Amino acid sequence: TGGDEASLHQRRLLFKNAVWWLLHCVICLQDNLSIMMPEDKDSTTPVNAGEEITYTARVNVQGECEGIDVVVLDRLPANVVFVRAVSKRGQTSYGDGVVRFDLGRLPNAAPEDLQVVVRTTSSGTITNLWTVRASNEPPE
Repeated sequence: TGGDEASLHQRRLLFKNAVWWLLHCVICLQDNLSIMMPEDKDSTTPVNAGEEITYTARVNVQGECEGIDVVVLDRLPANVVFVRAVSKRGQTSYGDGVVRFDLGRLPNAAPEDLQVVVRTTSSGTITNLWTVRASNEPPE
């Protein structure tokens, strides 16, 4: 019935924990999450069909809070074939032309380097698009 002493005790504990969390919870909307590509002087050089290219990106948090549930997406161009993704943190997956890095919590000032290796299917210039998002960021 939920009216017994053990149930009431558990409800009191849950209530106290919830109030404690609300009073001590840091509301953080300024995590300053960024993603950068290291400078590469050859980044504008056309590629040949069949070449492997390694894209490298650095994700960093420079705000007052850590990034929570950080997700990085790399939308691959149509003229490449996915080979592999490398990250020391979290999990990676690939599907429908998008490489996904689920990094989880990313501490402040602890950058994470990510790599995506692709093989080109045609010669020419390739444009690659990366995005990063955390669940504690305000919606766009």
